[in-house]
Amino acid sequence: MRPARFQQFTIGLITKAAHPAVKGAQTFGDAGFTAAPDFSGEAIQFASGATAYLHHPVTAPVGENYDQAEAPVEGEEAIEPVAFPDGFGQGGKIKVQDLEAWLLALYASSGSREIKSLNAWSQRDGSTPEHAGVTVMFHSEGIMHVAVAHLLRPGQSTDQQTWYGPSLEV
Repeated sequence: MRPARFQQFTIGLITKAAHPAVKGAQTFGDAGFTAAPDFSGEAIQFASGATAYLHHPVTAPVGENYDQAEAPVEGEEAIEPVAFPDGFGQGGKIKVQDLEAWLLALYASSGSREIKSLNAWSQRDGSTPEHAGVTVMFHSEGIMHVAVAHLLRPGQSTDQQTWYGPSLEV
C-alpha cells in the first residue's frame, strides 16, 4: 500500500473506530504541519486537546515504480484481529504505550487482506518506552512504519519536542 493510500486508510480506520477519546485525524498537510512537507502521516486530535503525530517511513517493494498505477496485492484472508486496549484515553489521559496498542488493534482489526503481519515496537528486544509505533508489512512486500513522532499536551507545539521523542503521557 503506497503512502498516500495508507494515509487515507489510517484516517478512515480512526474515523470508523469512533473512540470517545479521539476527536479526529487529519493528514499532516491538513493539520498545518509544515516542518516536514514531504513526510507522510497523520495528526490525531484527542478529546482532551492532546495531539499525536504519526509519521510513516516506507520501505517500497523491490521494483516498485510510483510513476505507474498501484497494483494492490492481497492474501487469502485478513490477519487475526487484536483486542483494543482497555482504558485507552481513560480519565482524559493518553499514554504512548496505550496509543501504540490502540494502533496495533486498529490495523489488525481493519479486515484488510493487504496486511500480511504487524509488529508493535514495544515488543521488540531493547525497546524503549518513548520509541512507540507499529510496523505494517504487506503482501506486496512493502512495509509501512507508523511511528509516534510526537505526543503533545494541549497547546504544546511540535517545535517544543524532539522528533521521535514523544511525551509518555499527556
